[in-house]
Amino acid sequence: MELSVRLVVLQQLWEGCGVSTVQQGGQQLGGLLLLCLACRLCFRLGGESTVKHVLSVLAGVYGLFLFFQLHMLWVLLLSVLCYLVLLLSRHSSSRGVFLSVFILIYLLVG
Repeated sequence: MELSVRLVVLQQLWEGCGVSTVQQGGQQLGGLLLLCLACRLCFRLGGESTVKHVLSVLAGVYGLFLFFQLHMLWVLLLSVLCYLVLLLSRHSSSRGVFLSVFILIYLLVG
């Protein structure tokens, strides 16, 4: 293959695929960086730890929404269910096994 043909193919590949990939990645990373910056500023200013925890949860949920839109509900549901499994099996010596089996079943059903 000639060098000019290779350059044309690379240029078409960049224009057709590379530019849109870089733009979409920049948009998603930009949103996450703004969330991180807002949390960092709020944590630096001080204040109640309860406010910090609520802000952190809200920022995390919004970050999930940026990536998954309404599919984030599946992630949140898994988090709540895992917390319940850990809470119910707190006196068991095989908590990890229970949790692993539960997550595997959740993923297979989903």
